[in-house]
Amino acid sequence: SSYIGLALKENGKGKLETIEFQGSLLDEGKVKWGKLGIASHIIPYLMRSEEFQPSQNYDLIFLDSEPPIRFPEMIKFYSYLNEGGYLIIHDLPRTLCQGNINPSLPDYHSWPYGDLPEEIKKWVKEDKLRAFHFETPRGLTVFYKTKKEDYRYGQKK
Repeated sequence: SSYIGLALKENGKGKLETIEFQGSLLDEGKVKWGKLGIASHIIPYLMRSEEFQPSQNYDLIFLDSEPPIRFPEMIKFYSYLNEGGYLIIHDLPRTLCQGNINPSLPDYHSWPYGDLPEEIKKWVKEDKLRAFHFETPRGLTVFYKTKKEDYRYGQKK
């Protein structure tokens, strides 16, 4: 949030809405944002992301909650992502963790995220979302929400 807040300050426009469910971490963030002079660019919410109800659409959504709720968050917030916008999932490698087995939790499919929901598979298959990945130590997956005027691969214009 601090780096995004610094970018918003540098650009002279924009706001970041951030959701934190632990009060102590939110308090720590507020202190840091104040020291960096970016508090006016950040709108914090103390709640669980499942309870958050967006009041607008976004150009960028960054999901960094607990892994088992990131795919459900993606489904919840997808309709609030503008065409041409990006939805980023932190700590998600190019495998999307599909088929991962944790020996301590053998009945948990695709640990730690869970199986990829059918809605997400459909959005990618229908070219409503395009995924690309950054090779970081834990992975970073970015989904781009296509625009109507984007070139459709394999289709004639």
